[in-house]
Amino acid sequence: MDEGRALIHRRRTPRPAGIRLPFIGALGVVPIGALALLFVWPIAHVAVRARNRQAIGDVLGDGRIRQIAWFSFWQASLSTALVVLIAVPIAGIVAHYDFRGRSFLRALLIVPFTMPTVVVGAAFLALLPSGHRQGALGIVLAHVFFNVGIMVRATANAWEAIDPTLAEAARTLGASPQRAWWNILRPLLRPAIAGTAGLVFTLCFTSFGVVLLLGGPRRATIDVEIYRQALQLLRLDRAAVLAILQVLIIGALTFFVTGRSRSAEQAPSRSRVVLAPLKQARGRWLFRAALAWVLGALMLPIAVLGVRSLRNPSGGLGLANFRALASVTPGSGLIDAPLRSFRASVETAAVATTLALIVGLILTLLITERRGRMTGVLQAVSLLPLSTSAVALGLGFLLAFAEAPIAWRSRWFAVPLVQSIVSLPFVVRTLVPAFRAVDPSLRQAAATLGAGPWRAWRTLDARLVARPIAAAAALAAAVSIGEFGATTFLARPQSATLPVAIARLSGRPGAVLQGQAVALAVVLGALTVSFMLLAELVGTRQWQATG
Repeated sequence: MDEGRALIHRRRTPRPAGIRLPFIGALGVVPIGALALLFVWPIAHVAVRARNRQAIGDVLGDGRIRQIAWFSFWQASLSTALVVLIAVPIAGIVAHYDFRGRSFLRALLIVPFTMPTVVVGAAFLALLPSGHRQGALGIVLAHVFFNVGIMVRATANAWEAIDPTLAEAARTLGASPQRAWWNILRPLLRPAIAGTAGLVFTLCFTSFGVVLLLGGPRRATIDVEIYRQALQLLRLDRAAVLAILQVLIIGALTFFVTGRSRSAEQAPSRSRVVLAPLKQARGRWLFRAALAWVLGALMLPIAVLGVRSLRNPSGGLGLANFRALASVTPGSGLIDAPLRSFRASVETAAVATTLALIVGLILTLLITERRGRMTGVLQAVSLLPLSTSAVALGLGFLLAFAEAPIAWRSRWFAVPLVQSIVSLPFVVRTLVPAFRAVDPSLRQAAATLGAGPWRAWRTLDARLVARPIAAAAALAAAVSIGEFGATTFLARPQSATLPVAIARLSGRPGAVLQGQAVALAVVLGALTVSFMLLAELVGTRQWQATG
């Protein structure tokens, strides 16, 4: 039985009940309490603050805010359309052709999506001509660069899961390649494309770091306007109204994406099938050249950012920008040297990763050990932070933890707490499939030999899921280090994280400060990509070991 049929058989075969771990229900207090305190409580404060009728009237009647809402929708729609148009042909090449370096190219495609938004913004500031660095063009290009990889990955995976004999049968009956695509492949790929497109639209609609750096004074999204109303104009009521509108919009989009994802999971499945190429060698080389050109375009902003970081303010090439990170430059807006932000990011990410991993592990155990409706409820609970933009959550922390008895917003642990909530869904989504893949009959066999439930879990399950746990930790660290939307509301001047320091330096005039911003963006990008590649490597080895 081939691997694909084995996966189908595994889905259709009822999973044994196994032996439930004791006290799992009692441990559920930890994740439920954490989400109630760190997510529901802040968002509830935003909702209460948004009940101001005067603020509601001011927001709905403000023509500038209506223009911002329209621009948010317009640029997200255009960015998503371009992502689909570029990514689907690349996905077809990746799914259809088996050529040298194919695995490397697939891994390379996801690199832009792993970059923090402030790094992408800094890269396009270095890439675009001076007259186009701030405006709609840079924002749309940056969003396309950021999201093409995730669309290619999702579409290629769905394409490989389609039985190739379906299109071959249509071709045998006289259908042209275009008709076979439209009538056979397109309906099967539509759930994956539509679901991922919904996710891309959500990411572009709620874009903050990219728009803050590239939008300038004339272009803003709703998230940027929330930041402006709250921290620059100190109109917290208006910011709260905008945040609640944002939550409602994102909630509807998340519901749409979730529905499409479930439809995609019900599509015909077959594990890793490489379709026979329909063209001769010459055609394949043409496709490879086109793919290489697209990949080169995707890597161009990163390459330009790296070259720009080596350009000294006084002229020539060297490491002057990196050496300048060790000292405070007048007018930078930073209290400590920019390199201090590296230490602050690592420290806060370490705490945030630990918290997200603890809460995520308990939540994963609850999801995988329970049966029936409770599993669906817990999974929905674990995804709650994805239904809210990080900016709205940061505003919620600012409002909810301002006064006793929980006046936490100025404490050092406020940033790790909000980062742990932001990274929690990624931890759970990484761990749940790995925990469910463990055969419960192994624990039953251990129980037959006299091992208790916890001892069986420690000796069997824990070893089998060690690599996914490490991958989840690396992913949570990458998300925490690059988190900017919520952190900018809570970061203290003496402990600014890397994204906050980059944003402050990028907004200041002067060649030295701009050079520091670019050098710091390279440091942050390298750090984040290292953690993401570690998560990818560990996760790939785990599936190879269990496949």
